[in-house]
Amino acid sequence: MRRWQQALCWLRSDPVQGMADLVFEASFLALVMVLFFSRDASNVALILFGLSWMVRRLAVSPFLPPVSLRFPLLFFLISLALSAVFSETRSHSLQQLFSEVPKVLVIFFGSLEYLKDQARLRRLFWAATWVILIIGVDGLLQFFNGHDLIRGAGLWKGRVRAHFPSPTFFEYPLPFFPLSLLLMEERTKWWKRALVGLAAISFAASSVLSQTRSVWIALAFTLLFLTLFSRHKLPYLIFIGCCLLALALLPMTRGKQRLLTIGDFFSQQRYQRILGWQISYRMFLSRPLLGKGLDIFDKYKRNAELQKPYLPPPLYEKVTKKGSGAVFPIYHPHNIYLEILASQGLVGIASFTSLLVALALSLWRRRRGPPLYPLATSASLLSFLICAAAGTSFYHFWSYAIFWLLFGMGMAFEGEDRIGS
Repeated sequence: MRRWQQALCWLRSDPVQGMADLVFEASFLALVMVLFFSRDASNVALILFGLSWMVRRLAVSPFLPPVSLRFPLLFFLISLALSAVFSETRSHSLQQLFSEVPKVLVIFFGSLEYLKDQARLRRLFWAATWVILIIGVDGLLQFFNGHDLIRGAGLWKGRVRAHFPSPTFFEYPLPFFPLSLLLMEERTKWWKRALVGLAAISFAASSVLSQTRSVWIALAFTLLFLTLFSRHKLPYLIFIGCCLLALALLPMTRGKQRLLTIGDFFSQQRYQRILGWQISYRMFLSRPLLGKGLDIFDKYKRNAELQKPYLPPPLYEKVTKKGSGAVFPIYHPHNIYLEILASQGLVGIASFTSLLVALALSLWRRRRGPPLYPLATSASLLSFLICAAAGTSFYHFWSYAIFWLLFGMGMAFEGEDRIGS
């Protein structure tokens, strides 16, 4: 017991706390900046972030910060545990539960503490700017030259192959876009505004040229949201005009002699997404309360047999036929709401809704204060929820890292009057 007290006193000493603060700062920014480019590097940054956060919390009481999100968070974790325990593939679901839940807790509680400081919030905004600048330039190089900057691999010109982990998955980093764009509203040096503008233009152009329709819709609604609630409306109106022009001219870059019409937009449906939605919905109907388990959409060979009962035999033979254009088994349904329903059932979707309600209430309570940071969080969350309906996976590290970071950011506003002042 005496040795434990000595170790605890040493961890609470000023030199150790100072080192923990330095690692805490650097690892968070590193996690943000490498999240979409290297899974291994982001895991290392996350481990350092979690360890430094725990050392910092040893010097204060209570260990866990008081937040109003405790009940919704506990509800969500209980729903995850129940889905894993009562899953048909219990061992795999429990393995995923124990590997991912610690990451969720570290990202949420670490972000909650880190983002309570205004200077750190601005650092997050600038880190997001560098991320979308790199991804924007990467997307443009991919479109015009047929290869991308990050991986250097040959891709189809003007199109993203969804089967490879590429940073040009615009639906995943899109929530960073409002964080960067709102930096132009601050009084800063001209070259910093120029950097933000360059990042925003390159990212918006790349995301439009990628032909990812969920990103088009999310980008449009995000810009409209910023136009309605921001004090500086002209830049967002200009961005909307540029995006509409790029969309209209997109067919001409493919050698066609006419502009894109609304009919063209809605007539080109993604067969793979419809297939994923059908399978997910039928899975939910088979076990509506707790779902099928957390690993049902992972890339295991056994998932073909797990998903086979949810397709009629003629459709199963069609999608497994060579050259059908479909990927089976599906690795995620391209809709996180159906994904949560299929994986965690009604209990899971109820817990997820409670998280959204808690965050909305936190942002609503800050509506009369300085609006910049709550506005950025709201716009980022809006883009995430729109893309969630057609593009992302809730259990993918890229996706839930952004989701829980936004929750930490939104809940950090509670009781912190100095934020955004």
